[in-house]
Amino acid sequence: FKSFLKHYIDIIEVSVYEKLSLYAFGQTSRLLYFKPLILASETSGGGCTTVFAKWMEKILPNGAGSVCHFQHNRVGLCTVIAVSFECPGTSKLTLAIRKVLFDLKRIFNLKENVPIRLDEMLEALYAWMGKVECYGRIVLIFDGVDHLEEACALSHVEKEIEKIEMELHHKLHHHHKKKNTDFIEADKTTEIKQFFSLLRRNLPPNTRVLFSIARSSASYADCSESWNFVGIPRLAQKYQMSFVEHYRKIL
Repeated sequence: FKSFLKHYIDIIEVSVYEKLSLYAFGQTSRLLYFKPLILASETSGGGCTTVFAKWMEKILPNGAGSVCHFQHNRVGLCTVIAVSFECPGTSKLTLAIRKVLFDLKRIFNLKENVPIRLDEMLEALYAWMGKVECYGRIVLIFDGVDHLEEACALSHVEKEIEKIEMELHHKLHHHHKKKNTDFIEADKTTEIKQFFSLLRRNLPPNTRVLFSIARSSASYADCSESWNFVGIPRLAQKYQMSFVEHYRKIL
């Protein structure tokens, strides 16, 4: 996240950061705290990661780090764990959830083992959130859910290529019917739907989950209407010239 602050330019309205803080650490009847919060941009690369990074820099003692365990003046002991699906180490849902589980296990000295299968990991995550929230506020940040679509699609393509290579190797491909590759499109968001199924449950009282997604992504349609929503507005006219000038200097 820190890398996104190298060329940061202050063009995001303060109200966006205030809404994130209100959800994570505040109390208001305008938000459903037992539901996740969506930070949405128009398209992929629309600024969600930068917003998360700047917000974390503002509120966390160690800046935009991926893990922070600190004392908050309003809610007491607080643990923030952030993962980005754009990073190679957490580019798949299994990798990201495993990282969160290992972070929780390390911070709170949990004795349970981290599962291997995705469905078991998601169940463990929900159970562990409820188990450790007695120690203080738990804030989980998942950045770039739309990037999972690319990873899932690529994984299915790789499996299809491997399958074709095996058939060619055994010289049996001429005995099989024409392949139907539609499953690549149909199943590419399966993992995302599993993730959203977890978020449709009521979150433990002292847990907050924030994630970002592009409105243009296929998975955005699967988001629940009951979830809290913060949209990144289009670039205001008063910021357009300063934005262009800033990146002109960089280039």
